[in-house]
Amino acid sequence: MSKRNIIAIAVLFVVLLGAIFVTLFLMSSNQDTRSDASTSLDTTFPVITDVPAPLQTQSGQESTDPGTVENVSVNYPYINGDEADFTSASCTWDSNINAFQYNLKVTEVDTNSVIKEQVVNSGVLSDVFDVVPNNTYRCEVAAINSAGVAGVAGVDEQVCEVQAEVSPSPSPVVTVQPTATPTATLAPQAPVVTKPPLPPTGSVGTIATVGLGGLILLLIGGALLFL
Repeated sequence: MSKRNIIAIAVLFVVLLGAIFVTLFLMSSNQDTRSDASTSLDTTFPVITDVPAPLQTQSGQESTDPGTVENVSVNYPYINGDEADFTSASCTWDSNINAFQYNLKVTEVDTNSVIKEQVVNSGVLSDVFDVVPNNTYRCEVAAINSAGVAGVAGVDEQVCEVQAEVSPSPSPVVTVQPTATPTATLAPQAPVVTKPPLPPTGSVGTIATVGLGGLILLLIGGALLFL
């Protein structure tokens, strides 16, 4: 190998080393730049990672008024089987298709005191509460959808009046006085007088003619006997 070839190889080797060094330097500089840019971005625009999950609702009713609960009714007395409980009343209402829950509120109107306020599941359509007889009670029921939005409450109130029981008055006893049987007295009757039959009526001439005709027939009959 000549000296010129050795020098060429050495120069080429130096150039390759320089190229590798420059490449590594550029790569290192580019990584530092990206790291600085990322740090600057995190400082200026913080990334929000705590994002609340969307609400799972029924039929997409998360922001829609569920509507008014219909046919809210206070029923007194409370009928338990075949017996009537005059110390309790019940509140009933119709099902609301958009309701996830119901907010129930019972108020004693006479004292303006809330005796019950609670949230019940959508499958509950009635509730029983204690009452003071002859006081007035109001029941309010509002539908709540799955997003917690409450609708207009249905309202009903009633006086829990105890009807007075009317005792039947005893029927008067009627005493029947026996009546005396009247005795019939027969009055004397007059004797019946029988009159003899009257002879047939007719004129004197007719009687004489009949008698004469009979006499003539008698004479003719006698004459015939002697012949």
